[in-house]
Amino acid sequence: MKQPIDSDSDLSKTSPTSANPFWVKLFENKYLYYLIIPILFAINCWQAPLYYSNQNQYFLHGFAEAKIGYLEEDWLAKCADPTPVFTTLVSWTKLHLAEAVFYLDYAIIQGLYILTLVAIARTIIALLSMRLLVAEGREKDQRTRLFLVVVCLFAIHAALWRFFGYRWLGNDYLWFFQSGVAGQYILGAMFQPSVFGVFLLIAISCYLRERFILASIWIALGCYLHTTYLLPGALLTLGFQFGFVLEKRYGKAIQLGLLTLILVLPIVYYSWQEFSPTDLETFRSAQTILSQDRIPHHCRVDRWFEWIAACQLVMISLAIMLLPIRRGRNALAASLFLAACLTIFQALSGNTTLALLFPWRLTAILMPISTTVLVTFLIMKMPRWVESSLIRTALLIFFIGTIIGGLVIGIGRYGFFVNNAEDELMAFVRDHRQANQIYLLPVKMPDLSKNPRGSLSSDFKPLIEKQQSSQIIQIDLQRFRLHTGTPIYIDFKSIPYTDQDVLEWKRRLKQTEEIYKQLREILHSPKDHQAKLTALIQELQQAKITHIVLPIQPNGANETISELPEVYRDRYYQVLSIPQLGR
Repeated sequence: MKQPIDSDSDLSKTSPTSANPFWVKLFENKYLYYLIIPILFAINCWQAPLYYSNQNQYFLHGFAEAKIGYLEEDWLAKCADPTPVFTTLVSWTKLHLAEAVFYLDYAIIQGLYILTLVAIARTIIALLSMRLLVAEGREKDQRTRLFLVVVCLFAIHAALWRFFGYRWLGNDYLWFFQSGVAGQYILGAMFQPSVFGVFLLIAISCYLRERFILASIWIALGCYLHTTYLLPGALLTLGFQFGFVLEKRYGKAIQLGLLTLILVLPIVYYSWQEFSPTDLETFRSAQTILSQDRIPHHCRVDRWFEWIAACQLVMISLAIMLLPIRRGRNALAASLFLAACLTIFQALSGNTTLALLFPWRLTAILMPISTTVLVTFLIMKMPRWVESSLIRTALLIFFIGTIIGGLVIGIGRYGFFVNNAEDELMAFVRDHRQANQIYLLPVKMPDLSKNPRGSLSSDFKPLIEKQQSSQIIQIDLQRFRLHTGTPIYIDFKSIPYTDQDVLEWKRRLKQTEEIYKQLREILHSPKDHQAKLTALIQELQQAKITHIVLPIQPNGANETISELPEVYRDRYYQVLSIPQLGR
């Protein structure tokens, strides 16, 4: 038997309409609803300025493909691309549209996200209302309660309350109601491949409403935009099939599985061709570097599992039990069970391949749904006084204030901090860029495995704290490539994924640290290190490095040497030129 599905009529059959003000009746108007709610949600959450954090990794191939500056000469841009479809989207946007379209792209994703969560809330409210009407012979004002759910979802994701949460509590605790464990999430601060996890949310919504072909298509689309969703997509598909099997709809289960498999085969083939092991030893070494040195906060269960992660898992489990749609409850429970089994196996075996597939990433999909289910369930259990005009007016005031707060946070730049001290340097490099230039940037290699356990969001952490925090990867000069259109030798933030490239990435990082160490010694006493300077220049020439960026020392003056002429200096940075062979 089919479960009741979500429809606009669900909220009008049993709800009185005369007492509802216009902002509650908004949910009856499809056109206003599908336009206004996404726009308000995008303002409410806001987004980081271009180019922030992970964008500097995932936009690089697209910018190189679009031939922005000389980025096609960058070593990392020549490495295998883990997100080719996203790269094509970035390249096409950069070539044919304004940069502001990247903001619009993310706003659209934010809109799809909130509309999907509200659609799930609608279905739950309609079902619980009908059950209450049958059991107790009374009805509830579904539109007012849906509006209350929307207000709560907006507040949980609001830039305003996340900002104050960090200031008041010392941590962005609201973040954990929308993100999964191990620092995995759908909606981050900006447009990047992970945001297409919203397609998996839509797939779940489609499955709950018996739109099974669409569920397969949305899962496949999510995998094409970000291949890390292949395993979560597979877990969801298996969960959907399990739901069908319990209903003895074996044909549907087979059809859904085969359709999803056929749709994702091209991206699976691409991934295998590009990232298959060179040999067993090289592959293991590269995976160890990624899982232990670069992203242990994503990969190691002993690093990310602590009390907050435990609470999130309890919330997800409780929400699945409370979900009033049996098919959805069975499917999500099966998916979570499979993810838990893989997680336990990885923790016990230490298998780095499985760790880098992130079986626990499924929680990034389930956590927003769980928050929506729990919020909706609690609101439906509230007494009738929440439907009063006074409460509705208070909700409206709070709702408007939250959205205005998001606008203030965004325009006032009270979050998503970047180091603006770099702007003059990057402007100089962009204006003087030439072919065959490679800049060496200072690199800090943090020991992330020694950081405190757990995963946090630093989007609203003040700049000074972000720069000094040992839990955050160095934020300085992350934007250098994209802002200047100029290749760099290496940085810690952006990484390749083929095994040989990962080993080369690690070698370059160590080499860069050693170069800066030697350079400091030489700058302090150049006459005593002439032989070392000659060897260093030869090493830089062999690496084809043309310029070195040096942070200005606290006393405001860096020493200089004639063999490395200074071509730029401001209050924060200086640039030294490396003499090139044949010149």
